[in-house]
Amino acid sequence: MVQALKTRLSPKAAIPTADAARRDEVADIAASCVHCGLCNAVCPTYALEGDERDGPRGRITLIEQMFARDQNQANASPSDTERRHIGRCLSCMACVTACPANVDYNHLIQHAKAYIRETAVAGVRERFLHWFAATVAPFPDRLRWLIKTAPVASRLGKALRLARARDLASLAEAAPTTSGHRAAFSGPGTAATTRERRGRVILLAGCVQQVLRPSINDATIRLLARSGIDVEVAPGAGCCGAITGGTGDTDGARNFAQANIDAWMKALDKEPAEAILFNTADCGAAVKDYPHLLRDDPHYAAKAVTIAGLAKDVSEYLGVRRLGPPRRWSSLKVAHQAPCRLVHGQGVVSEPDDLIYEAGFTVLELTGDGMCCGACDGYAFREPEIAETLRDRKVNHVLSLRPDVIATGSIGCLKHIEPAIGIPIVHTVELLDWAYGGPVPRGLEALSGDVTNVPGPPPLEVDDFIRS
Repeated sequence: MVQALKTRLSPKAAIPTADAARRDEVADIAASCVHCGLCNAVCPTYALEGDERDGPRGRITLIEQMFARDQNQANASPSDTERRHIGRCLSCMACVTACPANVDYNHLIQHAKAYIRETAVAGVRERFLHWFAATVAPFPDRLRWLIKTAPVASRLGKALRLARARDLASLAEAAPTTSGHRAAFSGPGTAATTRERRGRVILLAGCVQQVLRPSINDATIRLLARSGIDVEVAPGAGCCGAITGGTGDTDGARNFAQANIDAWMKALDKEPAEAILFNTADCGAAVKDYPHLLRDDPHYAAKAVTIAGLAKDVSEYLGVRRLGPPRRWSSLKVAHQAPCRLVHGQGVVSEPDDLIYEAGFTVLELTGDGMCCGACDGYAFREPEIAETLRDRKVNHVLSLRPDVIATGSIGCLKHIEPAIGIPIVHTVELLDWAYGGPVPRGLEALSGDVTNVPGPPPLEVDDFIRS
Protein backbone atom coordinates (compact mmCIF):
# COMPACT_ATOMS: atom_id res chain seq x y z
CA MET A 1 0.00 0.00 0.00
CA VAL A 2 2.81 2.37 0.90
CA GLN A 3 4.56 1.63 -2.38
CA ALA A 4 1.34 2.24 -4.29
CA LEU A 5 0.89 5.63 -2.68
CA LYS A 6 4.50 6.54 -3.41
CA THR A 7 4.05 5.48 -7.04
CA ARG A 8 0.89 7.53 -7.44
CA LEU A 9 2.64 10.60 -6.08
CA SER A 10 5.88 10.05 -7.97
CA PRO A 11 7.30 13.14 -9.73
CA LYS A 12 7.20 13.73 -13.46
CA ALA A 13 10.11 14.84 -15.58
CA ALA A 14 10.97 18.51 -15.14
CA ILE A 15 10.76 20.85 -18.13
CA PRO A 16 11.86 24.50 -17.84
CA THR A 17 8.88 26.69 -18.72
CA ALA A 18 9.78 30.28 -17.85
CA ASP A 19 8.87 32.67 -20.65
CA ALA A 20 10.55 35.89 -21.70
CA ALA A 21 7.88 38.14 -20.16
CA ARG A 22 8.25 36.52 -16.76
CA ARG A 23 12.04 36.62 -16.92
CA ASP A 24 11.91 40.32 -17.80
CA GLU A 25 9.59 41.09 -14.88
CA VAL A 26 11.81 39.14 -12.50
CA ALA A 27 14.87 41.02 -13.75
CA ASP A 28 13.16 44.40 -13.38
CA ILE A 29 12.00 43.68 -9.83
CA ALA A 30 15.37 42.30 -8.75
CA ALA A 31 17.17 45.29 -10.26
CA SER A 32 15.18 47.67 -8.04
CA CYS A 33 16.74 46.17 -4.90
CA VAL A 34 19.50 48.38 -3.47
CA HIS A 35 20.71 45.59 -1.13
CA CYS A 36 20.43 47.78 1.97
CA GLY A 37 19.42 44.83 4.16
CA LEU A 38 16.59 46.56 6.03
CA CYS A 39 14.33 43.72 4.91
CA ASN A 40 16.37 41.19 6.89
CA ALA A 41 15.53 43.00 10.13
CA VAL A 42 11.83 42.11 9.75
CA CYS A 43 12.17 38.70 8.09
CA PRO A 44 11.08 35.82 10.37
CA THR A 45 13.25 33.16 8.74
CA TYR A 46 16.35 35.35 8.73
CA ALA A 47 15.77 36.12 12.41
CA LEU A 48 15.73 32.40 13.18
CA GLU A 49 18.35 31.05 10.81
CA GLY A 50 20.78 33.99 10.55
CA ASP A 51 21.53 32.87 6.99
CA GLU A 52 21.65 35.54 4.28
CA ARG A 53 19.92 33.11 1.93
CA ASP A 54 16.97 32.92 4.33
CA GLY A 55 16.36 36.67 4.10
CA PRO A 56 14.71 38.63 1.27
CA ARG A 57 17.97 40.14 0.04
CA GLY A 58 19.61 36.75 -0.28
CA ARG A 59 16.54 35.19 -1.87
CA ILE A 60 16.49 37.93 -4.49
CA THR A 61 20.03 36.97 -5.47
CA LEU A 62 19.08 33.28 -5.65
CA ILE A 63 16.03 34.09 -7.80
CA GLU A 64 18.15 36.19 -10.16
CA GLN A 65 20.60 33.31 -10.56
CA MET A 66 17.83 30.80 -11.13
CA PHE A 67 16.14 32.76 -13.90
CA ALA A 68 19.46 33.72 -15.49
CA ARG A 69 20.27 30.02 -15.93
CA ASP A 70 16.84 29.45 -17.40
CA GLN A 71 17.46 32.16 -19.98
CA ASN A 72 20.77 30.56 -20.92
CA GLN A 73 19.20 27.09 -20.94
CA ALA A 74 22.17 25.90 -18.89
CA ASN A 75 21.33 23.56 -16.01
CA ALA A 76 18.01 25.39 -15.76
CA SER A 77 16.39 23.23 -13.08
CA PRO A 78 16.54 24.93 -9.64
CA SER A 79 19.28 23.70 -7.33
CA ASP A 80 18.55 22.13 -3.96
CA THR A 81 19.91 25.28 -2.29
CA GLU A 82 17.56 27.53 -4.28
CA ARG A 83 14.57 25.32 -3.62
CA ARG A 84 15.31 25.10 0.10
CA HIS A 85 15.85 28.77 0.83
CA ILE A 86 13.21 30.16 -1.56
CA GLY A 87 10.74 27.55 -0.30
CA ARG A 88 11.29 28.70 3.28
CA CYS A 89 9.84 32.13 2.51
CA LEU A 90 6.55 32.65 4.37
CA SER A 91 5.34 35.30 1.91
CA CYS A 92 4.34 37.36 4.95
CA MET A 93 5.28 40.55 3.04
CA ALA A 94 6.84 42.26 6.06
CA CYS A 95 9.86 43.03 3.86
CA VAL A 96 7.62 44.81 1.36
CA THR A 97 6.45 47.20 4.08
CA ALA A 98 10.00 47.79 5.32
CA CYS A 99 11.68 48.24 1.93
CA PRO A 100 12.74 51.86 1.20
CA ALA A 101 13.13 51.06 -2.51
CA ASN A 102 9.59 49.63 -2.87
CA VAL A 103 10.86 46.34 -4.28
CA ASP A 104 7.89 44.25 -5.44
CA TYR A 105 9.13 41.22 -3.54
CA ASN A 106 5.64 39.72 -3.24
CA HIS A 107 5.34 39.13 -6.96
CA LEU A 108 9.00 38.19 -7.26
CA ILE A 109 8.61 35.32 -4.80
CA GLN A 110 5.37 34.27 -6.53
CA HIS A 111 7.24 33.96 -9.83
CA ALA A 112 10.00 31.98 -8.12
CA LYS A 113 7.64 29.53 -6.44
CA ALA A 114 5.71 29.02 -9.67
CA TYR A 115 8.93 28.38 -11.59
CA ILE A 116 10.17 25.87 -9.01
CA ARG A 117 6.84 24.05 -9.13
CA GLU A 118 7.02 23.87 -12.93
CA THR A 119 10.62 22.76 -13.26
CA ALA A 120 11.83 20.97 -10.15
CA VAL A 121 11.42 17.31 -9.28
CA ALA A 122 9.04 17.35 -6.31
CA GLY A 123 9.07 14.88 -3.44
CA VAL A 124 6.13 12.93 -2.06
CA ARG A 125 5.21 15.51 0.59
CA GLU A 126 5.36 18.42 -1.85
CA ARG A 127 3.25 16.70 -4.49
CA PHE A 128 0.69 15.67 -1.91
CA LEU A 129 0.42 19.24 -0.64
CA HIS A 130 -0.06 20.48 -4.21
CA TRP A 131 -2.86 17.97 -4.71
CA PHE A 132 -4.48 18.84 -1.38
CA ALA A 133 -4.31 22.59 -2.07
CA ALA A 134 -5.90 22.19 -5.50
CA THR A 135 -8.56 19.54 -4.94
CA VAL A 136 -9.52 19.40 -1.22
CA ALA A 137 -8.90 22.56 0.81
CA PRO A 138 -10.76 24.99 -1.52
CA PHE A 139 -13.94 22.89 -1.40
CA PRO A 140 -15.82 22.90 1.94
CA ASP A 141 -17.71 19.64 1.41
CA ARG A 142 -14.50 17.77 0.62
CA LEU A 143 -12.76 19.29 3.63
CA ARG A 144 -15.67 18.26 5.88
CA TRP A 145 -15.29 14.71 4.58
CA LEU A 146 -11.58 14.80 5.40
CA ILE A 147 -12.33 15.91 8.95
CA LYS A 148 -14.70 12.98 9.39
CA THR A 149 -11.89 10.64 8.37
CA ALA A 150 -9.34 12.27 10.70
CA PRO A 151 -9.39 9.43 13.29
CA VAL A 152 -8.65 6.95 10.50
CA ALA A 153 -5.90 9.22 9.16
CA SER A 154 -4.30 9.36 12.59
CA ARG A 155 -4.15 5.56 12.79
CA LEU A 156 -2.88 5.43 9.20
CA GLY A 157 -0.14 7.89 10.14
CA LYS A 158 1.12 5.59 12.87
CA ALA A 159 1.19 2.66 10.45
CA LEU A 160 3.02 4.68 7.82
CA ARG A 161 5.57 5.80 10.38
CA LEU A 162 6.23 2.20 11.32
CA ALA A 163 6.67 1.51 7.61
CA ARG A 164 9.23 4.36 7.50
CA ALA A 165 7.11 6.43 5.10
CA ARG A 166 7.76 9.57 7.15
CA ASP A 167 6.44 12.15 4.67
CA LEU A 168 3.12 10.38 4.19
CA ALA A 169 2.89 9.69 7.92
CA SER A 170 3.29 13.33 8.93
CA LEU A 171 0.70 14.44 6.38
CA ALA A 172 -1.81 11.84 7.58
CA GLU A 173 -1.28 12.87 11.21
CA ALA A 174 -1.78 16.54 10.29
CA ALA A 175 -5.38 16.00 9.12
CA PRO A 176 -7.67 18.58 10.79
CA THR A 177 -9.77 17.17 13.62
CA THR A 178 -11.97 20.10 14.62
CA SER A 179 -15.37 20.27 12.99
CA GLY A 180 -17.82 22.99 13.95
CA HIS A 181 -21.48 23.33 13.15
CA ARG A 182 -22.52 24.77 9.80
CA ALA A 183 -23.05 28.50 9.70
CA ALA A 184 -26.56 29.79 10.26
CA PHE A 185 -26.25 31.40 6.84
CA SER A 186 -23.61 30.40 4.31
CA GLY A 187 -25.44 31.23 1.09
CA PRO A 188 -25.81 31.51 -1.74
CA GLY A 189 -28.42 34.19 -1.33
CA THR A 190 -28.98 37.28 0.79
CA ALA A 191 -29.07 37.65 4.55
CA ALA A 192 -31.36 40.68 4.74
CA THR A 193 -31.54 42.98 7.74
CA THR A 194 -34.97 43.60 9.22
CA ARG A 195 -33.90 47.03 10.42
CA GLU A 196 -33.91 50.10 8.23
CA ARG A 197 -31.83 49.14 5.22
CA ARG A 198 -28.77 51.37 4.96
CA GLY A 199 -26.61 49.48 2.52
CA ARG A 200 -25.62 46.26 0.81
CA VAL A 201 -22.37 44.30 0.70
CA ILE A 202 -21.17 41.05 -0.81
CA LEU A 203 -19.38 38.63 1.52
CA LEU A 204 -17.00 35.85 0.51
CA ALA A 205 -18.03 32.91 2.69
CA GLY A 206 -14.60 31.34 2.26
CA CYS A 207 -13.60 27.70 2.10
CA VAL A 208 -11.43 26.48 4.99
CA GLN A 209 -12.84 29.04 7.42
CA GLN A 210 -16.48 28.11 6.99
CA VAL A 211 -15.58 24.52 7.85
CA LEU A 212 -13.18 25.03 10.75
CA ARG A 213 -14.98 27.99 12.38
CA PRO A 214 -18.32 28.85 10.73
CA SER A 215 -19.22 31.11 13.66
CA ILE A 216 -16.99 33.77 12.08
CA ASN A 217 -19.39 34.24 9.18
CA ASP A 218 -22.38 34.26 11.52
CA ALA A 219 -20.78 36.96 13.67
CA THR A 220 -19.91 39.01 10.59
CA ILE A 221 -23.47 38.95 9.30
CA ARG A 222 -24.94 39.83 12.70
CA LEU A 223 -22.59 42.81 13.06
CA LEU A 224 -23.55 44.11 9.63
CA ALA A 225 -27.27 43.45 10.14
CA ARG A 226 -27.32 45.61 13.27
CA SER A 227 -26.06 48.47 11.11
CA GLY A 228 -28.81 47.90 8.56
CA ILE A 229 -26.60 46.17 5.97
CA ASP A 230 -27.84 43.39 3.68
CA VAL A 231 -25.23 40.71 3.06
CA GLU A 232 -25.17 38.68 -0.15
CA VAL A 233 -23.17 35.51 -0.67
CA ALA A 234 -22.99 35.35 -4.46
CA PRO A 235 -23.77 32.06 -6.23
CA GLY A 236 -20.66 30.67 -7.88
CA ALA A 237 -18.14 32.44 -5.64
CA GLY A 238 -15.71 30.11 -3.89
CA CYS A 239 -12.07 29.90 -2.90
CA CYS A 240 -10.19 33.15 -3.47
CA GLY A 241 -7.21 31.30 -4.97
CA ALA A 242 -4.74 32.02 -2.17
CA ILE A 243 -4.34 28.35 -1.26
CA THR A 244 -3.42 27.21 -4.75
CA GLY A 245 -1.40 30.34 -5.49
CA GLY A 246 0.62 29.76 -2.34
CA THR A 247 1.89 26.46 -3.76
CA GLY A 248 3.00 28.11 -7.00
CA ASP A 249 -0.07 27.00 -8.96
CA THR A 250 -0.69 30.29 -10.76
CA ASP A 251 -3.08 28.76 -13.29
CA GLY A 252 -5.20 27.29 -10.51
CA ALA A 253 -5.29 30.66 -8.73
CA ARG A 254 -6.41 32.33 -11.97
CA ASN A 255 -9.24 29.82 -12.40
CA PHE A 256 -10.60 30.58 -8.93
CA ALA A 257 -10.19 34.32 -9.51
CA GLN A 258 -12.08 34.20 -12.80
CA ALA A 259 -14.95 32.23 -11.24
CA ASN A 260 -15.24 34.73 -8.39
CA ILE A 261 -15.15 37.72 -10.72
CA ASP A 262 -17.92 36.20 -12.85
CA ALA A 263 -20.04 35.59 -9.74
CA TRP A 264 -19.47 39.04 -8.25
CA MET A 265 -19.96 40.95 -11.49
CA LYS A 266 -23.28 39.16 -11.98
CA ALA A 267 -24.31 40.11 -8.43
CA LEU A 268 -23.22 43.72 -9.00
CA ASP A 269 -25.15 43.89 -12.27
CA LYS A 270 -28.24 42.82 -10.34
CA GLU A 271 -27.75 45.50 -7.67
CA PRO A 272 -24.75 47.69 -6.71
CA ALA A 273 -22.88 47.02 -3.48
CA GLU A 274 -20.79 49.23 -1.23
CA ALA A 275 -18.05 46.66 -0.91
CA ILE A 276 -16.98 43.05 -1.33
CA LEU A 277 -16.02 41.96 2.18
CA PHE A 278 -13.58 39.40 3.53
CA ASN A 279 -13.14 38.18 7.09
CA THR A 280 -9.99 36.19 6.33
CA ALA A 281 -6.87 38.27 5.79
CA ASP A 282 -5.41 35.92 3.18
CA CYS A 283 -8.55 36.13 1.04
CA GLY A 284 -8.64 39.92 1.10
CA ALA A 285 -4.97 40.16 0.11
CA ALA A 286 -5.47 37.68 -2.72
CA VAL A 287 -8.51 39.45 -4.18
CA LYS A 288 -6.87 42.87 -3.95
CA ASP A 289 -4.06 41.37 -6.04
CA TYR A 290 -6.40 40.11 -8.80
CA PRO A 291 -5.40 43.02 -11.12
CA HIS A 292 -1.83 41.73 -11.14
CA LEU A 293 -2.82 38.07 -11.40
CA LEU A 294 -5.08 38.75 -14.40
CA ARG A 295 -3.24 41.68 -15.93
CA ASP A 296 -2.65 39.88 -19.25
CA ASP A 297 -6.17 38.44 -19.55
CA PRO A 298 -8.16 40.51 -22.08
CA HIS A 299 -11.48 39.26 -20.69
CA TYR A 300 -10.77 39.78 -16.98
CA ALA A 301 -8.12 42.49 -16.55
CA ALA A 302 -10.56 45.41 -16.37
CA LYS A 303 -13.06 43.45 -14.28
CA ALA A 304 -10.29 42.53 -11.83
CA VAL A 305 -9.57 46.22 -11.28
CA THR A 306 -13.25 46.86 -10.56
CA ILE A 307 -13.45 44.00 -8.07
CA ALA A 308 -10.23 44.94 -6.32
CA GLY A 309 -11.52 48.50 -5.93
CA LEU A 310 -14.49 47.16 -3.95
CA ALA A 311 -12.52 44.62 -1.90
CA LYS A 312 -12.27 45.40 1.82
CA ASP A 313 -11.48 43.50 4.97
CA VAL A 314 -14.47 43.54 7.32
CA SER A 315 -12.48 45.59 9.87
CA GLU A 316 -11.57 48.07 7.15
CA TYR A 317 -15.25 48.48 6.26
CA LEU A 318 -16.46 48.70 9.86
CA GLY A 319 -13.65 51.11 10.68
CA VAL A 320 -15.22 53.65 8.33
CA ARG A 321 -18.85 52.92 9.17
CA ARG A 322 -18.27 52.56 12.94
CA LEU A 323 -20.49 50.53 15.24
CA GLY A 324 -21.40 53.09 17.88
CA PRO A 325 -21.53 52.40 21.64
CA PRO A 326 -21.44 48.70 22.62
CA ARG A 327 -24.36 46.84 24.22
CA ARG A 328 -22.00 45.09 26.62
CA TRP A 329 -19.04 46.48 28.53
CA SER A 330 -16.05 44.79 30.09
CA SER A 331 -12.50 45.34 31.23
CA LEU A 332 -11.23 42.19 29.53
CA LYS A 333 -7.69 42.56 28.23
CA VAL A 334 -7.40 41.66 24.56
CA ALA A 335 -4.14 40.94 22.74
CA HIS A 336 -4.72 41.63 19.06
CA GLN A 337 -2.62 39.41 16.79
CA ALA A 338 -2.54 41.36 13.52
CA PRO A 339 -2.28 38.93 10.56
CA CYS A 340 0.59 39.63 8.16
CA ARG A 341 -1.73 39.56 5.16
CA LEU A 342 -3.89 42.23 6.78
CA VAL A 343 -1.08 44.60 7.76
CA HIS A 344 1.45 44.03 4.99
CA GLY A 345 -0.82 42.54 2.33
CA GLN A 346 -3.67 45.06 2.61
CA GLY A 347 -2.30 47.99 4.59
CA VAL A 348 -5.00 47.64 7.26
CA VAL A 349 -3.16 48.54 10.46
CA SER A 350 -5.10 50.48 13.11
CA GLU A 351 -8.73 49.64 12.33
CA PRO A 352 -9.01 46.34 14.27
CA ASP A 353 -7.40 47.84 17.40
CA ASP A 354 -9.68 50.87 17.21
CA LEU A 355 -12.80 48.72 16.84
CA ILE A 356 -11.83 46.48 19.77
CA TYR A 357 -11.13 49.53 21.95
CA GLU A 358 -14.41 51.21 20.99
CA ALA A 359 -16.24 47.99 21.88
CA GLY A 360 -15.13 48.45 25.50
CA PHE A 361 -12.13 46.16 25.74
CA THR A 362 -8.59 46.96 26.88
CA VAL A 363 -6.24 46.49 23.93
CA LEU A 364 -2.74 45.13 24.55
CA GLU A 365 -0.40 45.95 21.69
CA LEU A 366 2.02 43.25 20.54
CA THR A 367 4.74 45.79 19.84
CA GLY A 368 7.52 43.49 21.04
CA ASP A 369 7.05 40.93 18.31
CA GLY A 370 5.41 41.99 15.08
CA MET A 371 6.80 39.07 13.11
CA CYS A 372 4.72 36.34 11.47
CA CYS A 373 3.37 33.61 13.73
CA GLY A 374 4.28 30.98 11.12
CA ALA A 375 0.82 30.43 9.64
CA CYS A 376 1.20 32.17 6.26
CA ASP A 377 0.61 30.10 3.11
CA GLY A 378 0.10 26.79 4.93
CA TYR A 379 3.67 27.06 6.22
CA ALA A 380 3.02 24.63 9.07
CA PHE A 381 2.63 21.85 6.52
CA ARG A 382 5.64 22.86 4.41
CA GLU A 383 8.12 23.77 7.17
CA PRO A 384 6.65 22.45 10.43
CA GLU A 385 9.76 22.98 12.57
CA ILE A 386 10.23 26.63 11.62
CA ALA A 387 6.47 27.25 11.87
CA GLU A 388 6.37 25.85 15.40
CA THR A 389 9.40 27.89 16.44
CA LEU A 390 7.80 31.09 15.14
CA ARG A 391 4.53 30.18 16.84
CA ASP A 392 6.25 29.52 20.17
CA ARG A 393 8.06 32.84 19.91
CA LYS A 394 4.74 34.62 19.33
CA VAL A 395 3.00 32.69 22.10
CA ASN A 396 5.70 33.53 24.64
CA HIS A 397 5.38 37.21 23.87
CA VAL A 398 1.59 37.12 24.09
CA LEU A 399 1.69 35.30 27.40
CA SER A 400 4.08 37.89 28.82
CA LEU A 401 1.30 40.48 28.40
CA ARG A 402 -1.13 38.32 30.43
CA PRO A 403 -4.23 38.91 28.25
CA ASP A 404 -7.65 37.42 28.92
CA VAL A 405 -8.30 36.70 25.27
CA ILE A 406 -6.54 36.91 21.90
CA ALA A 407 -8.22 38.29 18.78
CA THR A 408 -7.05 37.87 15.21
CA GLY A 409 -8.42 38.42 11.72
CA SER A 410 -7.16 35.21 10.11
CA ILE A 411 -8.37 31.64 10.46
CA GLY A 412 -4.80 30.56 9.69
CA CYS A 413 -3.34 32.47 12.65
CA LEU A 414 -6.19 31.33 14.88
CA LYS A 415 -5.84 27.62 14.18
CA HIS A 416 -2.03 27.74 14.24
CA ILE A 417 -1.78 29.52 17.60
CA GLU A 418 -4.76 27.91 19.35
CA PRO A 419 -3.17 24.52 20.28
CA ALA A 420 -0.15 26.17 21.91
CA ILE A 421 -1.53 29.18 23.76
CA GLY A 422 -3.76 27.98 26.63
CA ILE A 423 -5.75 31.25 26.39
CA PRO A 424 -9.00 31.67 24.41
CA ILE A 425 -8.44 32.92 20.87
CA VAL A 426 -11.24 34.22 18.66
CA HIS A 427 -11.74 36.10 15.43
CA THR A 428 -12.01 39.86 15.87
CA VAL A 429 -15.58 39.93 14.53
CA GLU A 430 -16.66 37.30 17.07
CA LEU A 431 -15.40 39.51 19.87
CA LEU A 432 -17.10 42.58 18.41
CA ASP A 433 -20.35 40.72 17.86
CA TRP A 434 -20.36 39.70 21.52
CA ALA A 435 -19.88 43.30 22.63
CA TYR A 436 -22.74 44.48 20.43
CA GLY A 437 -25.30 41.93 21.58
CA GLY A 438 -24.27 38.62 20.02
CA PRO A 439 -23.67 35.27 21.72
CA VAL A 440 -20.59 34.37 23.75
CA PRO A 441 -17.90 33.22 21.29
CA ARG A 442 -16.83 29.61 21.53
CA GLY A 443 -14.10 29.30 24.13
CA LEU A 444 -15.01 32.46 26.06
CA GLU A 445 -17.80 30.96 28.16
CA ALA A 446 -15.70 31.18 31.34
CA LEU A 447 -15.29 34.94 30.78
CA SER A 448 -18.98 35.72 30.30
CA GLY A 449 -19.29 36.78 33.95
CA ASP A 450 -16.79 39.59 33.32
CA VAL A 451 -19.07 41.26 30.77
CA THR A 452 -21.92 43.55 31.82
CA ASN A 453 -24.94 44.49 29.75
CA VAL A 454 -25.35 48.21 29.17
CA PRO A 455 -28.72 49.41 30.60
CA GLY A 456 -31.40 49.52 27.94
CA PRO A 457 -33.60 47.17 25.92
CA PRO A 458 -32.44 43.53 26.00
CA PRO A 459 -30.12 42.46 23.18
CA LEU A 460 -31.97 41.06 20.20
CA GLU A 461 -31.45 37.54 18.90
CA VAL A 462 -30.14 36.80 15.44
CA ASP A 463 -33.64 36.11 14.11
CA ASP A 464 -34.63 39.62 15.08
CA PHE A 465 -31.98 40.98 12.74
CA ILE A 466 -31.80 38.65 9.79
CA ARG A 467 -34.06 36.77 7.45
CA SER A 468 -32.56 34.75 4.65
